[in-house]
Amino acid sequence: MVYGERTDILKTMMAVTKDPERSWRKDALNEVVDKHTIDTCYTVDAGWETGIQPPNKPWIIVESYPSKEVAIKGHTKWVEYTKKGGRDFPDNQP
Repeated sequence: MVYGERTDILKTMMAVTKDPERSWRKDALNEVVDKHTIDTCYTVDAGWETGIQPPNKPWIIVESYPSKEVAIKGHTKWVEYTKKGGRDFPDNQP
């Protein structure tokens, strides 16, 4: 682990501890398609991003966005892709 990664993890932990209600998730989009959970939300360490969790597998961060508006469009894109049977999810987590 490098210094920057540790700092990001600590910032995330502090933000969650200070906000046990998780108000930063109030704008989150979350849908389940064919047992795949698709979640788009604002994160304290990476901004807006979409993650997909295939059944019984870890989360895959498939896309990050510069704004909420773009994130909503991206979320819709991943929901439609999954509904059409798409299962090739790129891992874009840094």
